[in-house]
Amino acid sequence: MMNAEFRNAKEVKDQHLQDEATPKRGRTCTSTVTRSRSRKRKSTSSQTLSNEAQPNSTGNSTPLEQGLGQISKAPARKRKPNCQRKTAEQKVIEQSSNSTTPKCRRRTRECSSTLPVVNGHFMAIPASAGVVSTPSGPVSHIQVQLPLANLKSSGKPTFLTTVPSLGSIPQCNSSGGIQLLPAFTAVPQQIIRLPVSGTTQNIIIVSSPPQVSPPHSPLIPISPPDVTQSLGIQGIPQSPDRNVPMSPSTPSITDMPNTPGSSAGVPNESPDEVCQRQLSDTVTEREKSTEKPKSVEEYTKIVKEYLKDICEYMTMECDALLEAHYTDVTLIQGQLETKTGRTSTKGLEKEIVIYDEAEKEKVTIERWQMLDFSGGKPKETKLVALVGRAGMGKSILVQKICQDWSQGEFSQFEFVFWFECRRLNGIRKSFSLKDLLFEVFAKPQEKTEEVFRYVLRNPEKVLLIFDGFDELPDLDGFMNSSACCSFRDSGSIKELFAGLFQKRLLNGCAILITARTKEAFNPYLAKVDKIVEIIGFSSHQINTYISKYFAGTNFTTDALELIENNQFVLSYCYSPLICRFVCFVCELVLKTGDRDLPKTLTGLYLIVFQQLINRDNSIALQSNCSFIVKLLYLAWNSIQKHQIVVFQNDLDSKETKEFALGHKFLFPFPLNRSPEMDEFGNAFGSTVLQNFLGALHLIMTPDVRAQSLIKQVTFEKKRKRCQEDWLDMVRRFLSGLLFLNNNDQCLNFLSSNSMDSLLIRKAKSLSNYLKELHPSELSPSKLLELCHCVYETQDVDLIGDIASKIGDELSMAGTRLTPPDAFVLRHILAKARKNLAIDLRNTGIDLLGLEQLVSLPNVTLFRAPTGDTIKLWQSLQHRGGKALLRRCMEKFTINPLKLRSMKDVDDLTALIQIQEEGQLYPCTKESSFKELQLPAIRDLHKIEFALGPVSGSQGFLKLAELLTSFPCLQHLDLEALSENKIGDKGVEKLTDVFPNLTVLETLNLSQNSITDKSAEKLAKALPSLISLKTLSLYSNCISDAGAEYLAETLPEMKSLSELDVKYNRITDVGAKKLTESLKKCPGMKSIALWNTTIPHAVLEHLKKEDPRIDLL
Repeated sequence: MMNAEFRNAKEVKDQHLQDEATPKRGRTCTSTVTRSRSRKRKSTSSQTLSNEAQPNSTGNSTPLEQGLGQISKAPARKRKPNCQRKTAEQKVIEQSSNSTTPKCRRRTRECSSTLPVVNGHFMAIPASAGVVSTPSGPVSHIQVQLPLANLKSSGKPTFLTTVPSLGSIPQCNSSGGIQLLPAFTAVPQQIIRLPVSGTTQNIIIVSSPPQVSPPHSPLIPISPPDVTQSLGIQGIPQSPDRNVPMSPSTPSITDMPNTPGSSAGVPNESPDEVCQRQLSDTVTEREKSTEKPKSVEEYTKIVKEYLKDICEYMTMECDALLEAHYTDVTLIQGQLETKTGRTSTKGLEKEIVIYDEAEKEKVTIERWQMLDFSGGKPKETKLVALVGRAGMGKSILVQKICQDWSQGEFSQFEFVFWFECRRLNGIRKSFSLKDLLFEVFAKPQEKTEEVFRYVLRNPEKVLLIFDGFDELPDLDGFMNSSACCSFRDSGSIKELFAGLFQKRLLNGCAILITARTKEAFNPYLAKVDKIVEIIGFSSHQINTYISKYFAGTNFTTDALELIENNQFVLSYCYSPLICRFVCFVCELVLKTGDRDLPKTLTGLYLIVFQQLINRDNSIALQSNCSFIVKLLYLAWNSIQKHQIVVFQNDLDSKETKEFALGHKFLFPFPLNRSPEMDEFGNAFGSTVLQNFLGALHLIMTPDVRAQSLIKQVTFEKKRKRCQEDWLDMVRRFLSGLLFLNNNDQCLNFLSSNSMDSLLIRKAKSLSNYLKELHPSELSPSKLLELCHCVYETQDVDLIGDIASKIGDELSMAGTRLTPPDAFVLRHILAKARKNLAIDLRNTGIDLLGLEQLVSLPNVTLFRAPTGDTIKLWQSLQHRGGKALLRRCMEKFTINPLKLRSMKDVDDLTALIQIQEEGQLYPCTKESSFKELQLPAIRDLHKIEFALGPVSGSQGFLKLAELLTSFPCLQHLDLEALSENKIGDKGVEKLTDVFPNLTVLETLNLSQNSITDKSAEKLAKALPSLISLKTLSLYSNCISDAGAEYLAETLPEMKSLSELDVKYNRITDVGAKKLTESLKKCPGMKSIALWNTTIPHAVLEHLKKEDPRIDLL
């Protein structure tokens, strides 16, 4: 064995001598010169070696070539001091080679003058010392042979996480052992910075994984084993002036974790500090294995079994199987828009777009599409926000996702970690990522470290679910706060969340967050990758859920009939949570033989409350009266804190806790799944029930006087939106409870005789407060909440008083209208003894609610999305409701019309098609269709076109064909504060329809890229607009030629009084032409003539000649 090893060493030496004697392509031929000169000189400094490199074609070596020449040469002799001076990286190298190389062989290699080399693909970039930036120029890809001794002679290598650059990259030629490569696609790569002696620059080398030379020359790595993965470099960084990566296989700088251009860097951290942190905190690429460890498979199996077990029953329901009761809800993929106006806060606020009914069909998605990230960045954390109002079924949907994964669906994930934020709310200690995954969720039985390392190596296979984000405290500004940047770091829940959501920790995983609409997470919606909004049950889904609830009983048909006969209760069934309570009450009613359901939400929850406290058992009830009072206070106290969680210190006694848990007002949940810790928290089963209990506390406690009660529910006090949302249901229940009839008063057991007078005073105080409100001064959302409160009272006089104060023109635009909102609004408006005009655009109202509102006799005019209105007409025609169809078509208006998208143009086209074909409009025997034109088209006076520069030109070509259908059009604004740029083609189309626009008075063509060519056509056609009074050509491309065309036409336009040609290219020549033309236009009042190309002195002179010239 020993002889064989020495024989191998001799073969290595002979092979190396043969390689030196036979020059090969890509190798330097200057080594002989270097050795001969080195015999004459004793100095072996890198300055001498750099100066002796082969010069380029011009005779002068660039710093890049000097450095590469230094790297490509093998020194003739080894310096013993340098060999003995070992760096930390070299010790790691020796340790890695010691594990596979015999000792005698290592000794032979150290004594040999022939040094092993590393072959690979490299990218060389010059950089100024201390400067770290992203390359901005072309990158030269080269292939070199890198002797290890050259690294020693050049000093200790510095491992960086990015590629510095100073401007463009010098060109490299293929001489001197450098071979240019046309592409660089090998990943992952290593980045090394080597100082170049005698210069102020460094050489940056980006290499692919080294390729081993012939087998007899073993590979010695140029970096420690952990460098490749620890640096996290997955491709060449992107230039800052480009929006796409340098090649299809190369991600951008933002894709690469732990680089200054990505979100994984730490502020004010030097490259060396980044290197050291990543070397110690990140698992290596070499540890990745295609074979999954057995411990991982076992842990995945355990988690799936665990999730199957806890997902068997519905959350907060111990007797309802999830599989038997779960019904899909409607999911839509949301988008954000900038909210402006008086309802928005300071600055520009982002809110979720409210889709109309026609748009919802296009953006509706299935459950599996929530976590579909095809087409996204593969190596970056994906954030998904599932938002919706309280009771929409967000937690049940998350539970269903976990159950589906445990049964084999969502196979793209090997790990699913489900965290209820209410549990994290109870954890006070600091913890790391490992603690979160394996202590808070589920701990592996063995080999925890191995499972954790597999998770770190495969973050793209991990799904983290945080359910109930708004239940976490003190998370304001967490996206910009200090964060845990390493899996070794421990911190608070806020710091851990910041690390995950800022994509610094476990970068590449998927995160699903559930939160209420307009709650704590709303300001961060702009940071997520996908927004999914849950909008509840559709009509079909309501019937499906009710059928599942009553499956196996004889009540299914009766329950459906009973619910459908109560339109108010049916409208609330869009909420999955309330739908379950409706079924619960319906079952009780059917069992007692009654055929009526409550008419208010207060009445519905009063039955639920009575059933939970076991109203029939009066003895037990009287003994538990004190516990009920404490429970009501607990509910109100939690509402004020905006939480549904109740901790141990919130409960005053063990008996109160047992009562609340035993009667299912509270439900326990574990704070830690570790078997050695048996600590539980408690939470209210639903926020709606919690709000009912809170309202009950306000009317029952003597501590809250009448005036204090009003302050708690006022509509005028300014609060944060989340506070308003928490109080909405409290207001409704409070109004309903205080106005209960004596016959319906079921809460006497909680009050004494002394309390009766207090209840009367509170009811009177609330009634007076509501009557003093002015609905016309409230915002649409607060007006809607007022209608809910008044409806809950069922007081006819109060309802009539509020209805009479509503203005003649009611706008609900921009306020979401749910099915119960539409029902309550209709109920109030029906009591108004006057004609109303209502605007329902951008409310998301469904077709049933739209029909209920527009069918009111006192609603004489309405605005709604054109597409939804047409669908309503088609539905009415299909059902044979000709009388209602006729009324709806006569009430509909679109004036003034603002077109913001191609969809708006298409809807207008469909409306005109109905006008032309006359298929929907029901004509009488006495009148023809032409005599009964659609009022929406006939009465349209103003059109604003605001599609912008992207779709403006295309959209206007469609609009121009429709303009002849509007006989009363007086105002045509083709700017609408946006650059539509209709161009020459658009102007040509417009001039063709001028003869039909006989009543047009205002034409705005500003910012539409109109040239002299268009101005000529426009000037010839303008006289046909016999009623035109105002013409604006502001900010176009009209020069003197175009001004001359206009000047020739102005005398023919007898009705024109105002002309605006500011900010064009008109000079003093064109200005004088227009001024001369004014002498022939006695009806002209002003002409705005200011242009940057006209000298101010000329303008002043022209204004003196004719004061109608406006210089502003």
